[in-house]
Amino acid sequence: MKKLKSKIKYHSAIIFPIFCFISLSVIDNKYGLLSKVPEKKMDALMGIIISIIGIFLTVLTIYLSFPKNDTVKQRMKNTGHNHILLSNICVGIMILSVALLIWLFTNCYSIVICLFCAGLVNMLITGYYILVLSDFS
Repeated sequence: MKKLKSKIKYHSAIIFPIFCFISLSVIDNKYGLLSKVPEKKMDALMGIIISIIGIFLTVLTIYLSFPKNDTVKQRMKNTGHNHILLSNICVGIMILSVALLIWLFTNCYSIVICLFCAGLVNMLITGYYILVLSDFS
């Protein structure tokens, strides 16, 4: 059980956003809630998405500027927090960039909203691991 839990944490950058995306897609297909969003609100959502991409890039910069002595580096590598944090940042940026591109070139607003929520999941996980890593240093 402990090994399964650690594997889920290690691959959280993929597992939780996919779960969020699929859940929202099923809810949208069943009730049609996400397809009724007006275009004006989608424009505001795009501003939020661009801001969150900026937040991810800022978090990446902060992480890369952490003072890392040998013991802190070794502990982060041993626990896998390095991989978890960096993969969540990269996947979050990619998910939100895809949402932005879909908004630019199509009218699939429900997919954009699902991708936005998946990106938010990555942002929450990233925030948690920034707190965990800041306790290490």
